[in-house]
Amino acid sequence: MMNAFRVLLNNRYQPAKPTEPSGGFTLIELLVSVILAALVLTPLLSFMINILSTERREQAKAATEEELQAAIDYITRDLEQAVYIYDTDALTANSNTANPPNSGINDQIPPVAGAVASCNSTTTCTPVLAFWKREVYEDAFKYDNTTCTTTAQNNGECNDAFAYSLVVYYRTTENPSDIWSDAARIARFELNGGVANPTTSDSYFVPPDDGYKAFDLSQSGSLEEKLNTWQKDTPAYDTPAFVLVDHIDQFLTEASTTTNTAQVTIRANALSRLQDNATFNSNLTPFFPSTTIQVQGLGILGSR
Repeated sequence: MMNAFRVLLNNRYQPAKPTEPSGGFTLIELLVSVILAALVLTPLLSFMINILSTERREQAKAATEEELQAAIDYITRDLEQAVYIYDTDALTANSNTANPPNSGINDQIPPVAGAVASCNSTTTCTPVLAFWKREVYEDAFKYDNTTCTTTAQNNGECNDAFAYSLVVYYRTTENPSDIWSDAARIARFELNGGVANPTTSDSYFVPPDDGYKAFDLSQSGSLEEKLNTWQKDTPAYDTPAFVLVDHIDQFLTEASTTTNTAQVTIRANALSRLQDNATFNSNLTPFFPSTTIQVQGLGILGSR
């Protein structure tokens, strides 16, 4: 009994062990940590955002410069085949056969003469450059003025032929979409003359495009008057104007009918790849690359 009493007494009066402090941070420590983290991370995040933004702009600039160079090379090769280049006045004046010096082809080409794909409105599609070029058709007909068959072609019995084509370049802002930006684009329209069969009236080895009509050099007047009074044929145009390059800011040309030369200046808009309604900013000129060329055509018509 005595032993049991002693055990009970010892258990009852045994001093409690001190409580160990629990782990964690105080509210003040958490606040200080958050403030320090914000002071350190905010500049780092801003730095990373600037790096990513700069990278996107540089990629857009590089892609735009590459496409601009490809477009200007294409236009250069096209103009080198030109036999007659219209000046700016001819692209803004309408046909006037009664007064050839004041005549132009504005109402004979799209969009005034008829809407075509990528160029159907005068408010959004403007002709900038137009010229006639010599188009070569390989193996167009057989040497005896008959149709060139596959067998005749394989036997080397076919001849090449050429015809004149009318080419018009436009600055267009039509139909911005997921494909096209809301910046301007350069569109190209070509009207091919085909290859006529000399043995049969109104027969062709290669038919011309609808609306095509050959110019007439037999009429009186200067070469400029003869070409500036050209008028399309009755059928409506059904040839589309295909987009050559997008993200364009300016497209300017100066042409001389006397020397059959054209100067073309194109300024692109790389920022339109990154944001809507991006306009030219003189403080951001690297993102609006430009290039200028001067090309002299063949001048075959002018030499006659």
